[in-house]
Amino acid sequence: MLTFVSYLKYTTERNMMRIVVALLVLTSIEVSAQGQFQVLDQYKYFVVNTSMFEGARDPYNASTYLRQKLFGLKYQVIAENEVSWPDELTENPCLALWINVVTIPKAFGDYQVALDFYNCQNITVLSLNGKGSGANSSEAFHRAIDKALRSIKNYPHNFKPDLALLKPKRNNTELDSLLSYFEHAKLEPFEGIYGFSSGVYTYRMGIKKVDEEFVGYVINSDHSDWVGGEVKGRFNRSNRPDLFSVKWYLDDKSEYDTFGYINENGSLTIEFKKPDNEYQPLTVNKF
Repeated sequence: MLTFVSYLKYTTERNMMRIVVALLVLTSIEVSAQGQFQVLDQYKYFVVNTSMFEGARDPYNASTYLRQKLFGLKYQVIAENEVSWPDELTENPCLALWINVVTIPKAFGDYQVALDFYNCQNITVLSLNGKGSGANSSEAFHRAIDKALRSIKNYPHNFKPDLALLKPKRNNTELDSLLSYFEHAKLEPFEGIYGFSSGVYTYRMGIKKVDEEFVGYVINSDHSDWVGGEVKGRFNRSNRPDLFSVKWYLDDKSEYDTFGYINENGSLTIEFKKPDNEYQPLTVNKF
């Protein structure tokens, strides 16, 4: 017959066993979750692309907020339109993961954010999702980003150079000639190397004068359909030296005729007309 003392001992042992099993399960889940984030250790830098929502560029500072949060988590974060990149990243863009902030409206005041991490081969290696609500859209976006990042908050990211992707090999004599031109020729003020993002893909472009026209050649891009040496844009001066007519080739390589102008800091702004006849600027920064 089970005495009270033996029953108490049995109950205690059974409860302890349940606790041990629960801890093992939680540890297993934690290890499994941490495992999927080990892919981050292949990358030293994280480039946050400007978010687009309803045709507007980063309307609620979602991209800026994401950069701040990642920086707080000790990641080396770079904005897509940052003028000066580390030399090693310019030399090998495969050291970086690009992050797209995709915002999806739900019910009024509620938003879902998808953070897509993709590499120099345009392969998505990680996707994080979060939902948020708030008194206004900005607050809702930010809370959604907080929830999306919650799963990697405690991951001890540690860049491992031996796992890093290598810069893609290329055999492009035209691109080699272009890079040699920028290194050795006496350039006009508008000529040089520029960087920008279409909102989805990032590009490095070299603008070179060809006869009376300036031609923008792709140097590299994370868009798999664009390779070094291809023409991304053509620029012709107007009667004003800082104003150009522009023939621009979009991500899908379709033509778009517009205009652009040089800013005081040397960057180039290209204007794109939206359905409501307002203009959406694309900033192309010079290195």
